[in-house]
Amino acid sequence: MQVYLDSSMIVKRYIQEEGTSFADFIYEQANQGYLTITYNLLNIGEVLGVFDQYLNRKWITKDSFDVLIAKFIDEMLRLLRLDRLIIIPTHSTLQMEAWPFILENRLYIADALQLTSALYVNTRLFVSGDKELNTVAQKSNLEIYLPTKEKEIIQMIRKQR
Repeated sequence: MQVYLDSSMIVKRYIQEEGTSFADFIYEQANQGYLTITYNLLNIGEVLGVFDQYLNRKWITKDSFDVLIAKFIDEMLRLLRLDRLIIIPTHSTLQMEAWPFILENRLYIADALQLTSALYVNTRLFVSGDKELNTVAQKSNLEIYLPTKEKEIIQMIRKQR
């Protein structure tokens, strides 16, 4: 089973906030070989940017920042070695496929690319904290994560084992 994580859900793995327990569950399932995480190369830059914002706003220390970066990169490399992470390149075809999502749904390019990336690899579950993006993902026939349906989604993932 493939699960697409948007940047906000990747961040939740490393910064404690609402949704962290679900992000942890997804990563644990991937580490155990039960699912594959997918995201776009662009997401990596966005995640690094969020960590940098936390540092610049002094919400974390420089030491915490260094630890976050190291954990993120280490986990990414481990999942790649385990063949449990697919990083989708941001190639021109995906960008062109994103244009209708931008024009018809007023999505930002980054969000539209996440959507086209998920569709490109036939992701089973699209996990985002963005309500607008989830709405468009649902219209595109992607199953989406909603906190209110978290228990059902966890059961669905466990049944896929």
